[in-house]
Parts: sequence; structure tokens; C-alpha cells
Amino acid sequence: KLFDFVEPRYSLDDVYLPQPVREQITEALLLVKNREKIFNEWGLENTVKKGAGLVFNFYGPPGTGKSITAEAIAKEIGRAVMLVNYPNLESKYVGETPKNIQKVFADAKQHDAVLVFDEADSFLGKRLTSVTQAADYGVNVTRSTMFMEIENYSGIVIFTTNLIRNYDAAFMRRILASVEFALPDQNGRQVIWGLLLPKDMPLSDAVNPAVLAERYEDLTGADIKDTILLAALACIRCGEKHIDLTHFDLAFDRIRKRRLPEPEPNIVIKEEEAQCH
Repeated sequence: KLFDFVEPRYSLDDVYLPQPVREQITEALLLVKNREKIFNEWGLENTVKKGAGLVFNFYGPPGTGKSITAEAIAKEIGRAVMLVNYPNLESKYVGETPKNIQKVFADAKQHDAVLVFDEADSFLGKRLTSVTQAADYGVNVTRSTMFMEIENYSGIVIFTTNLIRNYDAAFMRRILASVEFALPDQNGRQVIWGLLLPKDMPLSDAVNPAVLAERYEDLTGADIKDTILLAALACIRCGEKHIDLTHFDLAFDRIRKRRLPEPEPNIVIKEEEAQCH
């Protein structure tokens, strides 16, 4: 299975975006919604010549909202998402990977879907200048095929990556807008806490988005979502009726620990049992 069709679950109102990022997304949507006027009525199709596809690149740490923003864009314009993960494209048979790429673009055109490539750095890295074996040649052919498909495509393509520095310069020239998704600051965290905390969650009086945003730093939106779930579980485990800061502290500690480097082989790290009140 080369791709998955996804009905967008998120709207732009569900996503926290810093003002500069929101402005870039708004501009991109303006272009999508006024495409007929810009390219046909105003004649830009004569300048652009090729497919006039709209190519966006979202980059930043994992969990900062790249994929859900891609879904929100698709929802805003009433289209499905065609989500492609590179391992599904790659084939062990010579010449099959470029064919898979061509099929993905053809299917996206047929369904008028927003095409989203996750972890794009894995196949859009710098080209190999010293080709020493058939595998190296295959990598370059794959990238060349991707570039040609982008050139001739007239739909919307969104690439997401954690490692933009690995991109080939030839690909960067084909991007209409490159949008950075950074860790949210305190104001951003407060907005995200407010978006994600369910209104029916039995929070203690001491818990609110402002307090949580100040108390817990260096969290992505995905981290905050997981912290809320873990805090709820801590409350239930402790047999209490309201979720308070102690439960959020336990949850935050779990999130922090999962970021630690993997332990060395044969070294066992004993996790302390979480303490209730």
C-alpha cells in the first residue's frame, strides 16, 4: 500500500500557529482559493509554464503540528489528504521506486487530494556526486523522478521533515513556501493547553492553561496532549476525584523521561514508582 487516504480531522481553529506561521498559511490558502484568477485570468500560467503546482515544506521538531496543519489546510479547501510514507514507496526491485512515485502523483491528480509526504528528508537529501554502485545510481534516479513529478504537477504537495538541512538545493528551489514549526513559547503553550484540555475534565481549582504553560516548559503540542492523558491516568490510579498539579507533575516527569537517551546495553534503569498524595 503506497499511501493512505485520510479525511481531515482538524481545522485551522484546532491548531495553534504562531502569527508568522499563520500568515504564511493564510497566504498559501489565498493562492489556492484564487488560483484560477492568478494563473488563468492574470496570465501567470504563461510565466510559470510547468504544472504550476503549489509545493510547501513544513519543518521542525517532531510533535510541533506539521502533519495536523497539513490536514487543516486540506479541510479548509474541502479536500482529502493522501498521506505517503517513504518506506512504502521504496522497493527492493530496481526501477520500481520511481514507478511508485509516478503512481502516487497520478492518483493524487485523479482524486484531487492534498499530497503529503512525511519524513521527506529520507528521500530528498543531497544528491550523490560520486556514484560508485547501482544503489547510489538508484537513489539519484529516485530523486530526479520526484523532482520531475513536482515540476509537472498542478496540485498541492506538502512535505514534512525534522531535518531540513539534509535537503537537496534542487528541491529547495521548487518550494513555494518553507514554514518552520518551532517549540511553542509560553503564550503558545497556554493556547495549546486551552485547546486540548476537555471542558468536562475534573480539574482542581489550581489547574488552568496559564498555570500549566508557566509550570511546564519545552513541550510540543503532542507532548501536551500526552501529558493530559497521563495526568488523567495518574488521578485514576491514585483514586482521586480531581486532577491537580501533582498529577500533572507525575505526567510531565513521564514525558521528560521518554526524551532521555537510550540506556547503554546491560544497564538496567529502575523507574521509581509514581507517588500519589
